[in-house]
Amino acid sequence: MMQAVEVLLCFNRNYMTTYNFNTDEIFQSPNKSVRFTSSQIEAVQTCIPPETRAFILIPNHQYKTFEELVYHSILKNPEMFGRNCVKGVESYMRFHGLNELPDYSIKFKQCFY
Repeated sequence: MMQAVEVLLCFNRNYMTTYNFNTDEIFQSPNKSVRFTSSQIEAVQTCIPPETRAFILIPNHQYKTFEELVYHSILKNPEMFGRNCVKGVESYMRFHGLNELPDYSIKFKQCFY
């Protein structure tokens, strides 16, 4: 078994806002139908429950401390670390239908692979 680093993307306190546009209303007058456009916008904000997405980084060597393990796991392959972080955030946004970058934090956990 090898030591590895589990990278956790923790999404907290995110909201999804949906807009309903009420633009086409018909009013009846005694002689004819009158149609006009109004700019009424109804917004509904929905709270997204906290969620965690994870991926694993496997270092080339064994390290004595957890800090060294994290440091060298990221340093040896920064492109993979960045790419996996972006993939996790993009899949979260796609799954929940978000248009804006969500709030998230990154945590590290020791695991064995």
